Amino acid sequence: MVFEPDHPRPVGDLAQLNQPVVGMMTIIAVTVVAFQEIARLAQLIEITEVNVAAASLVGASDRMNVFGRLDPVTFTEASLASLIPQPIAVWEGRDRVVSEVRHGRTLQGERLEGLLSWTVPRVDGQLDLSQTVVAIVDVTDSRMANEQLEALVESKDELIAAVSHELRTPLTTVVGLSEELRESFDDFETDELREFVGLVAAQSVDLAIIVEDLLAAALAEAGSLHIELEPVNATAEVMATLRSLGLEDAISIEFVPGLGPILADAGRLRQIIRNLIVNAQRYGRDPIRVVVRGTGDTMMLEIRDSGPQLPIEQQRAIFDRYHRAGQRPGVAASVGVGLTVSRELARAMGGDVTYGHDGETVFTLSLPCATVPVGPAVGSRLTETFHLAG
Repeated sequence: MVFEPDHPRPVGDLAQLNQPVVGMMTIIAVTVVAFQEIARLAQLIEITEVNVAAASLVGASDRMNVFGRLDPVTFTEASLASLIPQPIAVWEGRDRVVSEVRHGRTLQGERLEGLLSWTVPRVDGQLDLSQTVVAIVDVTDSRMANEQLEALVESKDELIAAVSHELRTPLTTVVGLSEELRESFDDFETDELREFVGLVAAQSVDLAIIVEDLLAAALAEAGSLHIELEPVNATAEVMATLRSLGLEDAISIEFVPGLGPILADAGRLRQIIRNLIVNAQRYGRDPIRVVVRGTGDTMMLEIRDSGPQLPIEQQRAIFDRYHRAGQRPGVAASVGVGLTVSRELARAMGGDVTYGHDGETVFTLSLPCATVPVGPAVGSRLTETFHLAG
């Protein structure tokens, strides 16, 4: 591409860069005082010629659509930064420079990453800025691939750190109590044995929850998550989940009698319900309650607690993997994938998990209603197989 200003103003402005004092002050203005100066100069640039490849790269349907002044609306702070080496090169008297375009945008607003090669011809030994030639090499795909690799490495490191930390407590309890029972079983009273077995069982459930969520997260990330949809009685699954957690007397359920079935994977549904309830225990405040209601073609299952509203930045981050907000003292920690997995599972079943606050903290699971009724036998079967499924 060839850029040519429609009047000599930017040429004069850039020529001042050759003056020792004024030039240094201009460089400081460009590089320190944000991007006002470089943005002003960029708006004075006019594109007078462009080849087909460059027009296609910036998302233009026709070469003529690229001609004219640069549109300041398309500037981002990162893309303006790629122009800074050019006035610096003018000040230093260089006729070429290569810079990176970071987080630029095409005419359609799509991401554009590139290498910007800027060349200025010399006339009688002087730079002729009116005939600047700029070549762009598209590196968007390779840069995005590198970012994905970096994210995977970071994700792996976060996973190792989280898992090693959160598995330690339940594993220590299970191993320690099991060893104690094996070596001194006859020395304990019946009540003590019952307490030890209860602790081992509770910690084993915590381990199972962590492992199940990690497996689901890995399958979802690999695109191998298996979902088997069928009509399911949502209220029955809530009750089964509360019983499995030993919370049937601690958490109330409110539902409208006669609610129809939903279309879901029963095991994955219980996994979502369990994660949302455990999340309320860890990060919310009592009382915790479950509300099941229907709205048209959608079933809404709300896990409500009395916790305060999250800050805006936390509301966005809670569904990120390995994100953990401040939790309640004395409550088991988490790896930080429960909400992420819950949302991914819900979306895989045609629904969603969202956060809200209406005086109470509300995590809402929405799933489509089914058209085939679910009889008591199906609900009972699902309840009885809870510990084996999902």
